[in-house]
Amino acid sequence: WEGQVILGFSLQADGHLEKIHIARSSGYHVLDESARDALGRVTVADAGQWLDGRAIDMQLPVIYRLLDR
Repeated sequence: WEGQVILGFSLQADGHLEKIHIARSSGYHVLDESARDALGRVTVADAGQWLDGRAIDMQLPVIYRLLDR
């Protein structure tokens, strides 16, 4: 399976991600859920310094591609 999942989320000033959701599906539930689960474990260190105490909404593409090696 290959595809691209677009994840939407809100990066909080403390570096935690909230409201993680599938903005656009890869067409494969397993890939979509894997991407969402992985992003749920992410924390952005020192986000407060460059976010100036505000949250920001973002999107992130996650690409699943099979490579012939």
